Amino acid sequence: MLIGNRTGRSAGLVGIALLALAAAPAAAQTEPETRVATVKSIDGIGPVGEWRKLPGTYVLSEGPAGLPDGTVFFTDYRGGGIFRIDPATGEITKFIDAINAGAIAIDAEGKLVVAETRQGKILRIDPATRAITTISGGYNGVRFNAPNDLVLDSHGGLYLTDPSNGATLPLAQGKQSVYYVDAKGKTTRVVDYLPRPNGIALSRDGSMLFVGLTSESELLGYHVRSPGVLNPDSVVFGRMEFTPPVKRGEGARTGVDGMTIDAKGNVYASSRFGIQVFDPTGKTIGTIATPEIPSNLKFAGKDGHTLYVTTYSSIFAVPMAAGGAPRR
Repeated sequence: MLIGNRTGRSAGLVGIALLALAAAPAAAQTEPETRVATVKSIDGIGPVGEWRKLPGTYVLSEGPAGLPDGTVFFTDYRGGGIFRIDPATGEITKFIDAINAGAIAIDAEGKLVVAETRQGKILRIDPATRAITTISGGYNGVRFNAPNDLVLDSHGGLYLTDPSNGATLPLAQGKQSVYYVDAKGKTTRVVDYLPRPNGIALSRDGSMLFVGLTSESELLGYHVRSPGVLNPDSVVFGRMEFTPPVKRGEGARTGVDGMTIDAKGNVYASSRFGIQVFDPTGKTIGTIATPEIPSNLKFAGKDGHTLYVTTYSSIFAVPMAAGGAPRR
């Protein structure tokens, strides 16, 4: 969840016809997948095959993240729970209940790092035992508003956005900000105020932090001086574009939601228009049409060449020519 545009998570269709909804998720999702032919591809990036709508219907699916063995986790941000996709069978089961998370990342030990929105804290979950520990409960002794998205760095720390989205008013922190939590759990406010910060990502070399706002059209970048220390002023890394079939006037502000980075350093930003891809300099390469409006996305699978895309009610997977960035 990311960079410079505020994307409300609205319903609708992007690029291809909206798919029929499947039955509400049970403990295991067994209904057949739905396949949709790819309608547009970017040379050298993809997609290079059909979109697969995976089983289940969710209130707002979010935060996909994959283990090296091909296991994929994702959340139901509003419905509650973290779900697991089995790498061998593709079966989807509820991994853990009573978690309302906007994002998941996988740390160097293979544990899940979770932005728990409702509880206002950052959690670590052991995938083998399901044991939960708290990494950070907030800033200056006060819980976070509603942690939305997070990204890990190579120093054992993480950056997170803390907007008003889903938060109880008045805001616990009194403002919407970006934070850094170091390897020992010390929490620092690194961007004092932003209007509804959403998605967040790091460049491959860790030198630039990307932050997206829920209702703006610019993708912001902050130069990283050292872990948890940013240049105070942002730069406009890139701008979201209007893409058919959405017409200008249907949303003059596109909004950026979740983001990811590929192995070449290209930045993928989700919005109501699909997935816009920027090269490492901020130049737009193209936009990938998606079956539904995307909320978040990550490369995963054993070879790292499957893009998992969450939407408001579903999760999709599509093969890509591009692959995910190496693990930090």
